[in-house]
Amino acid sequence: MRNHIIICGYGRNGQQTANELLAYRQDFVIIEQNKIIVDENKEKIGNIIQGDATTDETLIEAGVQTCKGVDSLHCQLMPTICL
Repeated sequence: MRNHIIICGYGRNGQQTANELLAYRQDFVIIEQNKIIVDENKEKIGNIIQGDATTDETLIEAGVQTCKGVDSLHCQLMPTICL
């Protein structure tokens, strides 16, 4: 995937962001730590992966090298993500 948005977390704000991106037909990948949330939404969303968005491995799996942007409301992520 290229030129997509990475959404960190699929809580209330992540769900709202995903819905907005769907409305604009913008590709996205969601990174979610909770396996239950990932399993419950895998078929509905498709592009949701389980992992920690503060790790390089997870960001690489989500396609950080080719994404358009990263959406995160988690302050602790900001020093980690350098695009």
